[in-house]
Amino acid sequence: MSYVDELKIVWMMPMRTATRSSTALIRDYSTFTSRGHDLTLPIGKEHYTLIFNIRNPLPRIVSIYWLWGLHHGNYKKNFKDWLFSYKKWQNLYQLHLDKYISVLPKPPDYFVRTEYFDDDLKRITELKEHFISLGRTYDDNVLNNAYVTEFNGKTDKIRFPWYSEYDELSAEFVHEICRKQFDLFNYNPNYWKDGTP
Repeated sequence: MSYVDELKIVWMMPMRTATRSSTALIRDYSTFTSRGHDLTLPIGKEHYTLIFNIRNPLPRIVSIYWLWGLHHGNYKKNFKDWLFSYKKWQNLYQLHLDKYISVLPKPPDYFVRTEYFDDDLKRITELKEHFISLGRTYDDNVLNNAYVTEFNGKTDKIRFPWYSEYDELSAEFVHEICRKQFDLFNYNPNYWKDGTP
Protein backbone atom coordinates (compact mmCIF):
# COMPACT_ATOMS: atom_id res chain seq x y z
CA MET A 1 0.00 0.00 0.00
CA SER A 2 1.45 3.38 -1.01
CA TYR A 3 1.58 6.52 1.07
CA VAL A 4 -1.16 8.01 -1.11
CA ASP A 5 -3.46 5.05 -0.35
CA GLU A 6 -2.92 5.58 3.37
CA LEU A 7 -3.54 9.31 3.23
CA LYS A 8 -6.85 10.07 4.95
CA ILE A 9 -7.93 13.69 4.81
CA VAL A 10 -11.26 15.49 5.07
CA TRP A 11 -11.09 18.93 3.43
CA MET A 12 -13.85 21.41 4.29
CA MET A 13 -14.49 24.40 2.05
CA PRO A 14 -16.99 27.01 3.17
CA MET A 15 -18.41 29.21 0.43
CA ARG A 16 -16.07 31.92 -0.82
CA THR A 17 -12.94 30.48 0.78
CA ALA A 18 -10.96 29.23 -2.22
CA THR A 19 -13.30 26.33 -2.96
CA ARG A 20 -12.26 25.98 -6.59
CA SER A 21 -8.59 26.12 -5.76
CA SER A 22 -8.91 23.58 -2.95
CA THR A 23 -10.96 21.23 -5.10
CA ALA A 24 -8.35 21.44 -7.85
CA LEU A 25 -5.62 20.58 -5.36
CA ILE A 26 -7.29 17.43 -4.06
CA ARG A 27 -9.15 16.05 -7.07
CA ASP A 28 -6.34 13.64 -7.98
CA TYR A 29 -6.26 12.01 -4.55
CA SER A 30 -8.98 9.42 -4.06
CA THR A 31 -8.43 9.16 -0.31
CA PHE A 32 -9.19 12.86 0.19
CA THR A 33 -12.78 13.45 1.18
CA SER A 34 -13.91 16.83 -0.09
CA ARG A 35 -16.96 18.02 1.82
CA GLY A 36 -17.49 20.95 -0.50
CA HIS A 37 -19.82 23.33 1.29
CA ASP A 38 -21.17 20.65 3.65
CA LEU A 39 -19.45 21.56 6.91
CA THR A 40 -20.01 18.27 8.73
CA LEU A 41 -17.52 15.51 9.42
CA PRO A 42 -18.55 12.23 7.73
CA ILE A 43 -19.46 9.39 10.10
CA GLY A 44 -16.60 6.96 10.48
CA LYS A 45 -14.00 9.52 9.42
CA GLU A 46 -13.53 11.26 12.76
CA HIS A 47 -9.93 10.03 12.88
CA TYR A 48 -9.07 11.55 9.47
CA THR A 49 -6.91 14.66 9.26
CA LEU A 50 -9.32 17.59 9.08
CA ILE A 51 -8.34 20.61 6.96
CA PHE A 52 -10.60 23.66 7.11
CA ASN A 53 -10.41 26.58 4.69
CA ILE A 54 -10.79 30.04 6.18
CA ARG A 55 -10.64 33.59 4.84
CA ASN A 56 -10.65 37.09 6.31
CA PRO A 57 -14.35 38.09 6.50
CA LEU A 58 -13.79 41.44 4.77
CA PRO A 59 -12.98 40.13 1.27
CA ARG A 60 -15.09 37.04 1.88
CA ILE A 61 -18.25 39.10 2.36
CA VAL A 62 -17.62 41.13 -0.80
CA SER A 63 -17.26 37.83 -2.64
CA ILE A 64 -20.50 36.62 -1.05
CA TYR A 65 -22.17 39.81 -2.25
CA TRP A 66 -21.23 38.97 -5.84
CA LEU A 67 -22.38 35.40 -5.39
CA TRP A 68 -25.70 36.63 -3.98
CA GLY A 69 -26.13 38.80 -7.07
CA LEU A 70 -25.41 35.79 -9.27
CA HIS A 71 -27.90 33.61 -7.39
CA HIS A 72 -30.61 36.27 -7.49
CA GLY A 73 -29.90 37.70 -10.94
CA ASN A 74 -29.64 41.08 -9.27
CA TYR A 75 -26.52 43.24 -9.27
CA LYS A 76 -28.42 46.50 -8.90
CA LYS A 77 -28.17 46.65 -5.12
CA ASN A 78 -24.91 48.29 -4.11
CA PHE A 79 -22.62 46.53 -1.66
CA LYS A 80 -23.30 48.72 1.37
CA ASP A 81 -27.10 48.56 1.02
CA TRP A 82 -26.85 44.79 0.65
CA LEU A 83 -24.44 44.48 3.58
CA PHE A 84 -26.64 46.32 6.05
CA SER A 85 -29.59 44.09 5.14
CA TYR A 86 -27.53 41.11 6.33
CA LYS A 87 -30.37 39.54 8.31
CA LYS A 88 -31.81 38.59 4.91
CA TRP A 89 -28.71 36.83 3.57
CA GLN A 90 -26.48 35.83 6.47
CA ASN A 91 -27.75 32.25 6.84
CA LEU A 92 -27.46 31.45 3.14
CA TYR A 93 -23.68 31.64 2.88
CA GLN A 94 -22.11 30.03 5.95
CA LEU A 95 -21.15 33.42 7.31
CA HIS A 96 -20.43 32.31 10.87
CA LEU A 97 -17.60 29.81 10.49
CA ASP A 98 -16.86 29.87 14.21
CA LYS A 99 -20.25 28.25 14.85
CA TYR A 100 -19.59 25.45 12.36
CA ILE A 101 -16.19 24.76 13.88
CA SER A 102 -17.57 24.69 17.41
CA VAL A 103 -20.04 21.87 16.65
CA LEU A 104 -17.62 19.57 14.83
CA PRO A 105 -16.90 16.32 16.70
CA LYS A 106 -13.22 17.34 16.81
CA PRO A 107 -11.34 20.57 16.13
CA PRO A 108 -9.70 20.92 12.71
CA ASP A 109 -6.12 19.70 12.53
CA TYR A 110 -5.17 22.49 10.14
CA PHE A 111 -6.59 25.78 8.98
CA VAL A 112 -5.68 26.89 5.46
CA ARG A 113 -5.97 30.64 5.14
CA THR A 114 -6.83 31.87 1.66
CA GLU A 115 -4.49 34.81 2.15
CA TYR A 116 -1.55 32.48 2.91
CA PHE A 117 -2.71 29.48 0.90
CA ASP A 118 0.69 28.29 -0.32
CA ASP A 119 2.45 28.77 3.03
CA ASP A 120 -0.29 27.01 4.98
CA LEU A 121 -0.29 24.03 2.62
CA LYS A 122 3.43 23.58 3.21
CA ARG A 123 2.80 23.29 6.96
CA ILE A 124 0.58 20.24 6.48
CA THR A 125 3.00 17.38 7.06
CA GLU A 126 0.60 14.81 5.63
CA LEU A 127 0.92 16.49 2.23
CA LYS A 128 4.71 16.70 2.14
CA GLU A 129 5.13 13.98 -0.50
CA HIS A 130 2.69 15.75 -2.83
CA PHE A 131 4.22 19.22 -2.94
CA ILE A 132 5.44 18.92 -6.54
CA SER A 133 2.01 18.07 -7.97
CA LEU A 134 0.26 20.38 -5.52
CA GLY A 135 2.62 23.17 -6.55
CA ARG A 136 1.73 22.77 -10.22
CA THR A 137 -1.96 22.82 -9.34
CA TYR A 138 -1.41 25.83 -7.11
CA ASP A 139 0.14 27.77 -9.98
CA ASP A 140 -2.67 26.80 -12.35
CA ASN A 141 -5.66 27.20 -10.05
CA VAL A 142 -4.76 29.59 -7.26
CA LEU A 143 -2.56 32.20 -8.88
CA ASN A 144 -4.91 32.22 -11.88
CA ASN A 145 -8.05 32.00 -9.81
CA ALA A 146 -11.46 31.57 -11.44
CA TYR A 147 -13.04 34.03 -8.98
CA VAL A 148 -11.60 36.83 -11.08
CA THR A 149 -13.53 35.85 -14.20
CA GLU A 150 -16.53 33.87 -12.96
CA PHE A 151 -18.96 36.78 -13.36
CA ASN A 152 -17.83 37.80 -16.84
CA GLY A 153 -20.77 37.90 -19.22
CA LYS A 154 -23.32 37.69 -16.38
CA THR A 155 -23.43 41.37 -15.56
CA ASP A 156 -22.17 44.64 -16.99
CA LYS A 157 -21.53 45.90 -13.47
CA ILE A 158 -17.85 46.66 -13.01
CA ARG A 159 -16.17 44.58 -10.33
CA PHE A 160 -13.79 46.82 -8.42
CA PRO A 161 -11.16 45.49 -5.99
CA TRP A 162 -12.89 44.18 -2.86
CA TYR A 163 -11.33 46.74 -0.53
CA SER A 164 -12.76 49.66 -2.51
CA GLU A 165 -16.25 48.61 -1.40
CA TYR A 166 -15.51 49.56 2.21
CA ASP A 167 -15.52 52.68 4.31
CA GLU A 168 -15.10 52.98 8.09
CA LEU A 169 -18.77 52.28 8.82
CA SER A 170 -19.14 49.20 6.64
CA ALA A 171 -15.78 47.72 7.75
CA GLU A 172 -16.71 48.19 11.39
CA PHE A 173 -20.08 46.53 10.71
CA VAL A 174 -18.36 43.46 9.26
CA HIS A 175 -15.95 43.39 12.20
CA GLU A 176 -18.89 43.45 14.59
CA ILE A 177 -20.96 40.70 12.97
CA CYS A 178 -17.89 38.50 12.47
CA ARG A 179 -15.98 39.47 15.61
CA LYS A 180 -15.53 35.85 16.73
CA GLN A 181 -13.85 34.96 13.43
CA PHE A 182 -11.52 37.95 13.61
CA ASP A 183 -10.57 36.94 17.16
CA LEU A 184 -10.36 33.19 16.51
CA PHE A 185 -8.08 33.50 13.48
CA ASN A 186 -6.32 36.72 14.51
CA TYR A 187 -7.51 38.48 11.37
CA ASN A 188 -6.94 42.19 10.86
CA PRO A 189 -10.15 44.31 10.78
CA ASN A 190 -8.20 47.00 8.91
CA TYR A 191 -7.24 44.69 6.03
CA TRP A 192 -9.34 46.79 3.66
CA LYS A 193 -7.22 49.82 4.59
CA ASP A 194 -3.66 48.59 5.15
CA GLY A 195 -3.51 45.41 3.05
CA THR A 196 -2.50 43.11 5.94
CA PRO A 197 -4.83 40.12 6.41
